[in-house]
Amino acid sequence: MRRLRRLFPRVEQPLAEVKITIWGRRLIFQYDEKRFDTRGQLFLDFSPQGPSKTLRLPQRTNEGLFFRALQAEEEGNLQEAYNLYRKLVELDPTYADALVNLGNLELQRGNPKEAEHLYRRSLQIDPDHVEANYNLACLLEDQGRWEDALLFYRKALHEDPDFADAHFNIARLLQTLGRTEEAKPHWRRYLELDPESPWAEWARKFLQKFT
Repeated sequence: MRRLRRLFPRVEQPLAEVKITIWGRRLIFQYDEKRFDTRGQLFLDFSPQGPSKTLRLPQRTNEGLFFRALQAEEEGNLQEAYNLYRKLVELDPTYADALVNLGNLELQRGNPKEAEHLYRRSLQIDPDHVEANYNLACLLEDQGRWEDALLFYRKALHEDPDFADAHFNIARLLQTLGRTEEAKPHWRRYLELDPESPWAEWARKFLQKFT
Protein backbone atom coordinates (compact mmCIF):
# COMPACT_ATOMS: atom_id res chain seq x y z
CA MET A 1 0.00 0.00 0.00
CA ARG A 2 2.86 2.39 0.74
CA ARG A 3 4.32 1.69 -2.68
CA LEU A 4 0.96 2.24 -4.38
CA ARG A 5 0.49 5.56 -2.61
CA ARG A 6 3.95 6.72 -3.70
CA LEU A 7 3.32 5.72 -7.31
CA PHE A 8 -0.21 7.18 -7.37
CA PRO A 9 -0.14 10.17 -5.00
CA ARG A 10 -3.44 11.53 -6.34
CA VAL A 11 -5.36 8.27 -6.22
CA GLU A 12 -7.58 8.18 -3.14
CA GLN A 13 -8.40 4.43 -3.18
CA PRO A 14 -5.45 2.57 -4.79
CA LEU A 15 -6.89 -0.91 -4.37
CA ALA A 16 -10.15 0.13 -5.99
CA GLU A 17 -8.76 2.31 -8.78
CA VAL A 18 -5.52 0.54 -9.70
CA LYS A 19 -5.60 -2.79 -11.52
CA ILE A 20 -3.00 -5.29 -10.24
CA THR A 21 -1.97 -8.25 -12.39
CA ILE A 22 0.76 -10.90 -12.45
CA TRP A 23 3.06 -11.09 -15.50
CA GLY A 24 5.32 -14.10 -15.13
CA ARG A 25 7.03 -13.47 -11.79
CA ARG A 26 6.37 -9.70 -11.86
CA LEU A 27 3.63 -7.72 -10.18
CA ILE A 28 2.23 -5.13 -12.60
CA PHE A 29 0.14 -2.06 -11.76
CA GLN A 30 -2.16 -0.53 -14.35
CA TYR A 31 -3.83 2.87 -14.10
CA ASP A 32 -5.16 5.14 -16.84
CA GLU A 33 -3.74 2.82 -19.57
CA LYS A 34 -0.21 2.97 -18.10
CA ARG A 35 1.46 -0.13 -16.71
CA PHE A 36 4.63 -0.41 -14.65
CA ASP A 37 6.24 -2.66 -12.05
CA THR A 38 6.59 -2.21 -8.29
CA ARG A 39 9.76 -0.13 -8.65
CA GLY A 40 8.06 2.36 -10.94
CA GLN A 41 9.65 1.08 -14.14
CA LEU A 42 7.44 1.45 -17.18
CA PHE A 43 6.15 -1.93 -18.37
CA LEU A 44 5.72 -2.40 -22.10
CA ASP A 45 4.01 -5.53 -23.40
CA PHE A 46 5.38 -6.53 -26.80
CA SER A 47 3.15 -9.59 -27.03
CA PRO A 48 1.61 -9.99 -30.53
CA GLN A 49 -1.84 -10.84 -29.14
CA GLY A 50 -4.51 -8.19 -29.43
CA PRO A 51 -4.52 -4.83 -31.18
CA SER A 52 -1.51 -2.60 -30.74
CA LYS A 53 -1.89 0.50 -28.62
CA THR A 54 0.06 3.73 -28.45
CA LEU A 55 1.10 4.68 -24.94
CA ARG A 56 0.00 8.25 -24.29
CA LEU A 57 1.58 9.99 -21.34
CA PRO A 58 0.27 13.21 -19.83
CA GLN A 59 2.46 16.16 -20.72
CA ARG A 60 1.44 18.85 -18.25
CA THR A 61 1.68 17.15 -14.88
CA ASN A 62 4.53 16.08 -12.64
CA GLU A 63 3.39 12.49 -13.06
CA GLY A 64 3.61 12.95 -16.80
CA LEU A 65 7.22 14.11 -16.55
CA PHE A 66 8.01 11.20 -14.26
CA PHE A 67 6.58 8.60 -16.63
CA ARG A 68 8.29 10.22 -19.60
CA ALA A 69 11.58 10.00 -17.71
CA LEU A 70 10.94 6.35 -16.86
CA GLN A 71 10.16 5.60 -20.49
CA ALA A 72 13.35 7.34 -21.60
CA GLU A 73 15.32 5.16 -19.17
CA GLU A 74 13.62 2.02 -20.47
CA GLU A 75 14.60 2.98 -24.01
CA GLY A 76 18.21 3.76 -23.02
CA ASN A 77 17.88 7.51 -23.52
CA LEU A 78 19.67 8.34 -20.28
CA GLN A 79 20.45 11.96 -21.10
CA GLU A 80 16.79 12.65 -21.84
CA ALA A 81 15.78 10.86 -18.64
CA TYR A 82 18.35 12.88 -16.69
CA ASN A 83 17.02 16.16 -18.10
CA LEU A 84 13.42 15.22 -17.33
CA TYR A 85 14.19 14.21 -13.76
CA ARG A 86 16.13 17.46 -13.30
CA LYS A 87 13.19 19.46 -14.60
CA LEU A 88 10.80 17.55 -12.38
CA VAL A 89 12.73 18.12 -9.15
CA GLU A 90 12.98 21.81 -10.03
CA LEU A 91 9.19 21.92 -10.37
CA ASP A 92 8.61 19.75 -7.30
CA PRO A 93 11.62 19.45 -4.93
CA THR A 94 9.61 17.01 -2.77
CA TYR A 95 9.15 14.34 -5.48
CA ALA A 96 11.02 11.57 -3.68
CA ASP A 97 10.91 8.97 -6.47
CA ALA A 98 12.36 11.43 -8.97
CA LEU A 99 15.16 12.33 -6.54
CA VAL A 100 16.06 8.66 -6.15
CA ASN A 101 16.07 7.97 -9.88
CA LEU A 102 18.10 11.12 -10.51
CA GLY A 103 20.55 9.90 -7.87
CA ASN A 104 20.87 6.60 -9.73
CA LEU A 105 21.73 8.44 -12.93
CA GLU A 106 24.24 10.67 -11.15
CA LEU A 107 25.92 7.53 -9.84
CA GLN A 108 26.09 6.12 -13.36
CA ARG A 109 27.66 9.40 -14.48
CA GLY A 110 30.42 9.00 -11.90
CA ASN A 111 29.08 11.50 -9.35
CA PRO A 112 28.70 9.53 -6.09
CA LYS A 113 28.73 12.66 -3.92
CA GLU A 114 25.76 14.13 -5.79
CA ALA A 115 24.01 10.74 -5.78
CA GLU A 116 24.37 10.53 -2.00
CA HIS A 117 23.02 14.06 -1.65
CA LEU A 118 19.95 13.17 -3.74
CA TYR A 119 19.29 9.93 -1.85
CA ARG A 120 19.47 11.81 1.45
CA ARG A 121 17.14 14.52 0.14
CA SER A 122 14.66 11.82 -0.77
CA LEU A 123 14.91 10.32 2.71
CA GLN A 124 14.28 13.69 4.30
CA ILE A 125 10.98 13.73 2.43
CA ASP A 126 10.17 10.03 2.86
CA PRO A 127 12.35 8.31 5.50
CA ASP A 128 10.74 4.97 4.66
CA HIS A 129 11.55 5.04 0.94
CA VAL A 130 12.85 1.52 0.30
CA GLU A 131 14.89 2.27 -2.83
CA ALA A 132 16.47 5.41 -1.34
CA ASN A 133 17.58 3.50 1.75
CA TYR A 134 18.87 0.54 -0.25
CA ASN A 135 20.67 2.57 -2.92
CA LEU A 136 22.28 4.79 -0.31
CA ALA A 137 23.43 1.67 1.54
CA CYS A 138 25.02 0.29 -1.64
CA LEU A 139 26.81 3.59 -2.24
CA LEU A 140 28.10 3.75 1.34
CA GLU A 141 29.29 0.14 1.16
CA ASP A 142 31.26 0.92 -2.00
CA GLN A 143 32.95 3.74 -0.09
CA GLY A 144 33.92 1.41 2.76
CA ARG A 145 31.46 2.97 5.21
CA TRP A 146 30.19 -0.41 6.28
CA GLU A 147 28.44 0.39 9.53
CA ASP A 148 26.52 3.21 7.86
CA ALA A 149 25.68 0.87 4.99
CA LEU A 150 24.31 -1.71 7.41
CA LEU A 151 22.07 0.92 8.97
CA PHE A 152 20.45 1.82 5.65
CA TYR A 153 20.19 -1.80 4.48
CA ARG A 154 18.31 -2.51 7.70
CA LYS A 155 16.03 0.48 7.13
CA ALA A 156 15.17 -0.82 3.66
CA LEU A 157 14.50 -4.25 5.13
CA HIS A 158 12.32 -2.79 7.86
CA GLU A 159 9.99 -1.40 5.20
CA ASP A 160 10.21 -4.43 2.90
CA PRO A 161 11.01 -7.56 4.98
CA ASP A 162 11.01 -9.72 1.83
CA PHE A 163 13.68 -7.67 0.05
CA ALA A 164 16.00 -10.55 -0.86
CA ASP A 165 18.95 -8.42 -2.00
CA ALA A 166 18.90 -6.47 1.26
CA HIS A 167 19.09 -9.73 3.23
CA PHE A 168 21.98 -10.87 1.03
CA ASN A 169 23.96 -7.66 1.42
CA ILE A 170 23.43 -7.50 5.17
CA ALA A 171 24.57 -11.12 5.51
CA ARG A 172 27.62 -10.52 3.35
CA LEU A 173 28.65 -7.40 5.23
CA LEU A 174 28.16 -9.03 8.62
CA GLN A 175 30.20 -11.99 7.44
CA THR A 176 32.98 -9.65 6.32
CA LEU A 177 32.92 -7.96 9.73
CA GLY A 178 33.24 -11.33 11.44
CA ARG A 179 29.71 -11.26 12.85
CA THR A 180 28.80 -14.74 11.63
CA GLU A 181 25.93 -15.46 14.02
CA GLU A 182 24.19 -12.24 13.03
CA ALA A 183 24.67 -13.10 9.36
CA LYS A 184 23.13 -16.58 9.49
CA PRO A 185 19.42 -15.63 9.68
CA HIS A 186 19.87 -13.27 6.74
CA TRP A 187 21.56 -15.99 4.67
CA ARG A 188 18.67 -18.32 5.49
CA ARG A 189 16.01 -15.77 4.67
CA TYR A 190 17.72 -14.89 1.40
CA LEU A 191 17.65 -18.55 0.37
CA GLU A 192 13.97 -18.79 1.26
CA LEU A 193 13.17 -15.74 -0.87
CA ASP A 194 15.42 -16.40 -3.87
CA PRO A 195 16.62 -20.03 -3.88
CA GLU A 196 17.34 -20.03 -7.62
CA SER A 197 19.50 -16.92 -7.60
CA PRO A 198 23.01 -17.13 -9.09
CA TRP A 199 24.24 -16.19 -5.59
CA ALA A 200 22.18 -18.81 -3.76
CA GLU A 201 24.96 -21.42 -3.89
CA TRP A 202 27.36 -18.91 -2.39
CA ALA A 203 24.95 -18.32 0.50
CA ARG A 204 24.57 -22.09 1.03
CA LYS A 205 28.34 -22.53 1.22
CA PHE A 206 28.59 -19.88 3.93
CA LEU A 207 25.86 -21.54 5.95
CA GLN A 208 27.42 -24.99 5.59
CA LYS A 209 30.84 -23.66 6.55
CA PHE A 210 29.68 -22.02 9.77
CA THR A 211 27.10 -24.52 11.02
